[in-house]
Amino acid sequence: LHDLRDALTTALGDDLQALIVYGDYVRPHRFHKEHGRVNLMLVLQRTDCDVLDRVVEPLADAERRIPLVTMTLTRDDLQTSCDVFPVKFRDIQAHHRLLCGVDVLSDLVIVDDHLRLRCEQELKNLMIRLRSVYLHQSRRPERLFETLLESAAEIMRTLEACLSLKTGMTPEGDVDVARMFGGEFALKIDSLVEILQLRDRKLSPPEEELKRVWNGFMEFVHNAAAAADQLEIVR
Repeated sequence: LHDLRDALTTALGDDLQALIVYGDYVRPHRFHKEHGRVNLMLVLQRTDCDVLDRVVEPLADAERRIPLVTMTLTRDDLQTSCDVFPVKFRDIQAHHRLLCGVDVLSDLVIVDDHLRLRCEQELKNLMIRLRSVYLHQSRRPERLFETLLESAAEIMRTLEACLSLKTGMTPEGDVDVARMFGGEFALKIDSLVEILQLRDRKLSPPEEELKRVWNGFMEFVHNAAAAADQLEIVR
């Protein structure tokens, strides 16, 4: 990452406003060395082809050594996208590391109403997707298990955003987030905690047990979406 920073600084000069690492890589309890990706935000003064051409070679060289996922934005893109991606940018703002440039995330404004609506939308999207996946993959337990692990990882960011809206604070560990969410919204979180534990042990349950966990997780997501729908923001 430092090599990439140096190469981009040389190639871009003043057109590079910030280089930021975010996501699971800066939260070690969530990062998986075997399958994890390093999320990189490249904030540029301009995003025309001339500038992007100067990024291509340094990025390609880095990608041969690091599993990168790169997001390229201007500062204006950031400022005007918080209303449509409030959960994503809230999480990035809270958990990132500046490799070079100006911390353009420090002055982002995430509006509570936008955040609540997006939380509800993400939970309901997941609710619908889980039902669809089960309809098409119920005879493929390995695919169901993969989906449970992916979905549990995705939902944590949304649960943290809901807790932030309701209480102004969130714990650090995934299980602690799940337990606090269950307590604050009076929801059963057994299935989510079980999935997180299975993830940590890298253990797939027997098929009948998998169906029970899946059913419980679908119920949890449905109830979490309803809770987000009724969430009253108190500040």
